[in-house]
Amino acid sequence: MRILITGGAGCLGSNLIEHWLPLGHDIFVIDNFATGKREVVPDTKGLTVRQGSIADERLVQECFEAFSPQIVVHAAASYKDPDDWTEDVRTNVIGSIVVARAARAHACSSRCPERARQGSSSSRSLSASSSLPRRASELAAPERPQEWVCPSPRSAALRITCR
Repeated sequence: MRILITGGAGCLGSNLIEHWLPLGHDIFVIDNFATGKREVVPDTKGLTVRQGSIADERLVQECFEAFSPQIVVHAAASYKDPDDWTEDVRTNVIGSIVVARAARAHACSSRCPERARQGSSSSRSLSASSSLPRRASELAAPERPQEWVCPSPRSAALRITCR
């Protein structure tokens, strides 16, 4: 599988790379290294790293077009400086919109690689006709602290669980 990970040099992203790279997946990382560590994304076969902000729509489009990911894991977040709300909004809100739109435009999957390979019937793909939440109120309250449900009018809810 071809997996694009935003925030790949951070805690979550680097652990996913550590898990998926030995399984033979090709991974592309977008990270600005504000909090992520460059040493966790070494120069190695199957791993491509692009430094930059996910709020940069042109950069994100270039990465999607060059890599053609099948799966996108959005793990980038800004939280380093509690007084820099502008950067937090730029990354956490605008950047998330940019990544979601790029994933939808490139028909990327919301499935994890293990389930994608198994062809799980509970998996969903983001396509031009898929509906993403337009505002925070469309996200259902978590049933458990580590779980969020994103309802879609055209399909069953997309359940995102952190383990």
